Amino acid sequence: GDIEISLPCSMTDTIAVTATDYCSTFTITYTDTHVSGGCAGTIMRRYVATDICGNVSAPFTQFIHLIDTIAPTAYVSNPIVNISCEVPLPAFSPVFNDLCDDDLDIVYLTDVYTPGNCPASYTLVRRATATDDCGNSVTATQTINVSDYTAPVWNNQENVITYECGTNIPLVTPTAYDNCSSIIYSYVNGPTQLVECVYSFNRLWTATDSCGNASVIFTQTIQ
Repeated sequence: GDIEISLPCSMTDTIAVTATDYCSTFTITYTDTHVSGGCAGTIMRRYVATDICGNVSAPFTQFIHLIDTIAPTAYVSNPIVNISCEVPLPAFSPVFNDLCDDDLDIVYLTDVYTPGNCPASYTLVRRATATDDCGNSVTATQTINVSDYTAPVWNNQENVITYECGTNIPLVTPTAYDNCSSIIYSYVNGPTQLVECVYSFNRLWTATDSCGNASVIFTQTIQ
């Protein structure tokens, strides 16, 4: 065989020498030593041939220059994630593999943030690039779509307010909770009713978050 050959990294188990024995069959074995040379490295391979009687040939040394034109592979367990805005962002842990390089150069790129149609809605794209020693690279990507479809929820609170006749009735805003954003309160007053000398009316409140999700009506009875 040739003293120097070139092989792709995926074919390093190729036996690129031949031998002759005039009496019996034989097997060829080898030991490898990785040495520097080229972007993917070089293997110094020492062959010996052994026949069925145990006779061992003189060693033959061959230098195999590795060729790497194949990019690493990337795997992301959760490449597309759709979550509600109150859920913590998931982990981004891409796994990279390469046929030739066990020590890839991995760089996490700046996240790309794209606003949605309201403050609590957006898309986040995470990326990481792995490059082998021969300059072949691959990029792993994770896309996270964050949405807010949950309306505010009213807190437990008093819903009947009583005043003395002739009192200037103040505006008492009830309180609500939202999972992600600020709340805007609005109301409408119902008609005034007279029952057993008591005047009363209902104030109907709605809590709306910044994504337009509206709560159920909270009824305040003022008398």
